[in-house]
Amino acid sequence: MDSKEQKEYFKDGTLSGTYHVDHEGKKHGACEFFYKNGTLKAKGQFKSDEFAGEWYWNRENGQPLQQGVFVEGKQHGPWRRYHDNGQLMDEGEWNMGKRTGEWKFYNKDGLLRKLQVFK
Repeated sequence: MDSKEQKEYFKDGTLSGTYHVDHEGKKHGACEFFYKNGTLKAKGQFKSDEFAGEWYWNRENGQPLQQGVFVEGKQHGPWRRYHDNGQLMDEGEWNMGKRTGEWKFYNKDGLLRKLQVFK
């Protein structure tokens, strides 16, 4: 499938993102989005305008925000989110857009705060 790289810019001219579009104009393939300061905000893949595969998001200071996998545009598989100090906030599994199984939730100091089971 042929794709064309697209770039988006903030009003001041700094790069806000790059992605590819297919012949129908849908986002398809690798993409990256940035904060105004140039820090990577998000990196992943699109498939027919939907999130696909592994995605990573960062905070403006470069610390991780969250990471996980998408299948058919829905969260699926392992997922992790992080507090603003870089400590793990929560982790668990998604099944086609719904939380499933045991999820662990942590305090900002990294201590386990809660376990919750989703069905």
